[in-house]
Amino acid sequence: MAAETRERKVERRYFLLINEANCQVLEVQNGNARPGAKLVIDKRRTDKPSQQRWFLDESGVIRSGVNEYALESKDGGDKVCLMPYTGDARQQWIMKDNRIINKLLASDCVALKKVFFLSDDSDVIVTRYEGKAYQHWRMEYL
Repeated sequence: MAAETRERKVERRYFLLINEANCQVLEVQNGNARPGAKLVIDKRRTDKPSQQRWFLDESGVIRSGVNEYALESKDGGDKVCLMPYTGDARQQWIMKDNRIINKLLASDCVALKKVFFLSDDSDVIVTRYEGKAYQHWRMEYL
């Protein structure tokens, strides 16, 4: 019975992450599958490319549909990128209510850079949560 349980895989449900400030979608810039790939926002694409798809792993951590990498940021204000998942504290990004927060440091959230949040290709950064629309996200399942 235990072996049977281990063999069962969790069905992956992909979703888009849409920013409340401008209704644009979080994506991996240019579909780059290499470590350190930059995250940006862009218009939703009807062909649902992997660079705009995300899923939650078994522990609820957000992972990329491009390569299963996790979001990572070293410090507040830093740009968010994708890195191979190691379980490091800097990769523990989860959805809570309408925010993408760090599981271990819930005061930090993923946001758009204030100066650019209305433009395409906006920088995606980590910042302290202030309740602003550019810090709010919603999941839309595909």
